[in-house]
Amino acid sequence: MPVMADRSFSSVVIVGSNLSGIACARQLSGSRVFEAKSYIGGHSASHAFAGFHFDEGAHISHTKDEDFLDRIGAKTRADVVDVPSRTANWDAGSWLPYPVQNHLHALPAQARIEALKDFVNAQIAQAGAPAPVNYESWCLGH
Repeated sequence: MPVMADRSFSSVVIVGSNLSGIACARQLSGSRVFEAKSYIGGHSASHAFAGFHFDEGAHISHTKDEDFLDRIGAKTRADVVDVPSRTANWDAGSWLPYPVQNHLHALPAQARIEALKDFVNAQIAQAGAPAPVNYESWCLGH
């Protein structure tokens, strides 16, 4: 879509009011945001239960960039407690680093071979396939 000089994007629809959706909406005046839930923030939301607050998706931001952290936490920084986490996946009797797709080296040799074969076969199956025409066809193709 060509960028219009007045930065008015009245035909832009943003699906989801997560951090990215909200940031896009701020930059694209006139855009419309649609959210399935009754609150904004996506996985950055917190929920109160029994006097405690639980973060729905604190795992999605691993940044150490202080400017970014200050911007998203400007109003709540004093109430935030950073707790280091060690996340791993249990499979076939051993712990694998998370996310597994970034740590395939930790898999047993045969599992690495099978993963590589599956990847190559998927690429071969997609060779020559038409480019996706919309998000649904992209999802189905992947």
